[in-house]
Amino acid sequence: MSTRHKTLAAVLAVAAAIGAAAYGQPADTISPLERLRNFVDERARTRPKLDPPPLGRPPLGAARPDIDWAAVDRLLSETRARDARFRALTNARGGIAPPPSGLRAVPAENLPRTRLPELRRVLLPVLAPSTPSVLASLKVYGQPDAYTATATADDGVAIRVSGSRKKLLLDRPPALRERLRKLRSAKPPLPGMGSLYIITRSEYSVDLSFSRFGAGYVLSLLCDDQDTDARCTEDDYITELASSMALLNESEERGQ
Repeated sequence: MSTRHKTLAAVLAVAAAIGAAAYGQPADTISPLERLRNFVDERARTRPKLDPPPLGRPPLGAARPDIDWAAVDRLLSETRARDARFRALTNARGGIAPPPSGLRAVPAENLPRTRLPELRRVLLPVLAPSTPSVLASLKVYGQPDAYTATATADDGVAIRVSGSRKKLLLDRPPALRERLRKLRSAKPPLPGMGSLYIITRSEYSVDLSFSRFGAGYVLSLLCDDQDTDARCTEDDYITELASSMALLNESEERGQ
């Protein structure tokens, strides 16, 4: 008998004894698989928890960067200039085409389900996709340093946008920093925002993350059928939504 088989036999023998004691059955009547399950279950229930092993590394601290409102205004101005050139060219050619990507401001009166006090609480740029269905259903929940917005993007698709100006300072090893750099650089910058971004998927959502103006943002998609809906299984839909970001609190007080 090999060493591996001897070890497994010993484990099963211990499991048989534990299983017999725990479940009041003779050891020879419990199947090998059941013995192993009983053994693992018993170990899980009796493992010491007073001094658990550490998980990861604690953060070095937290930071609250100033918001670069000048960069917000520059991007708005650049988009307005492009829009003016686009309209002139479109009128001259007599055609109809979608406007170029960029950051545009949407006044609060165009957000029927958003309460103005929620916007006024937020001291960072409040961004959300500017599609008609999103703006018509958007609800904003604001705090001074963070906000969350929810909306219906389309039939069978809901979205959540989260923004925060607070960040944890982590002691990232060089290998991890390099991996994050490669992930962010694998795609061209986000159209309209000019930011590098990462798309990740989980069982519940598709998340597009980027940083801009001294804040971090996450746009999340939640599809009714997360596994088969192309809007969630492919990158195009969420990238288009993120490229249509609008500023919702341009006229509000810009505190730091």
